[in-house]
Amino acid sequence: MFRGGSPHDGHHPPGGRRVPAVSPRGRSLARALSSVLLAGLVACGEGGPPPPEFPGLEGPRGPTELTVAIEVTFTRDEAPVRVPRTVVIRLEGNSLSDDPVLLEAALEALAAGPTEEEEARGITSFFSEETSDLVREVTLVGDSASVDFRDLASVIPNVSSSAGSFLFLSELNGTVFGLPGIARVEYRMDGSCEAFWSFLQRSCQEVRRPADA
Repeated sequence: MFRGGSPHDGHHPPGGRRVPAVSPRGRSLARALSSVLLAGLVACGEGGPPPPEFPGLEGPRGPTELTVAIEVTFTRDEAPVRVPRTVVIRLEGNSLSDDPVLLEAALEALAAGPTEEEEARGITSFFSEETSDLVREVTLVGDSASVDFRDLASVIPNVSSSAGSFLFLSELNGTVFGLPGIARVEYRMDGSCEAFWSFLQRSCQEVRRPADA
């Protein structure tokens, strides 16, 4: 028998203390909170990898192969022109911040030169199939890059003129600074900054990202 009020007011456990009934809305909220807490416990379980820094990229459990769309810079009508490329890179960790692999892939794509189809559209470059293996070493520390080439003089002629060196550097700088996060770059040839810039009849220097790049 119910005393005072309707059957929906609650029930009386032993001792006479009333326990409020839980509404359907309250039950739904309780179930939702339980699901969130359970998901949090699973995500924080021991031994689990940290969340990836990039979507679709797993934690540091071995090299990850990625296909990345980039741009390299060639020349058309005596002016720089950007050309799309797709490169495949192998990332050792889960961050590109200190890994030169993408910059190295971009420079290797540049060193391979334009395709026949691009040449038919008037795109030219000092780089070609003959220069495809010129990239010797690429390093990246923070936002500072270093690019070391093999002997350029033996395979790339006519660069020492003012117009030639301008276009050559435009292709290099356009490709390097076409990637985000790089503020400065030092070019070398066989490990020497002096040798690289002497090839262009200039003095050793560090190139900084242009304001409009």
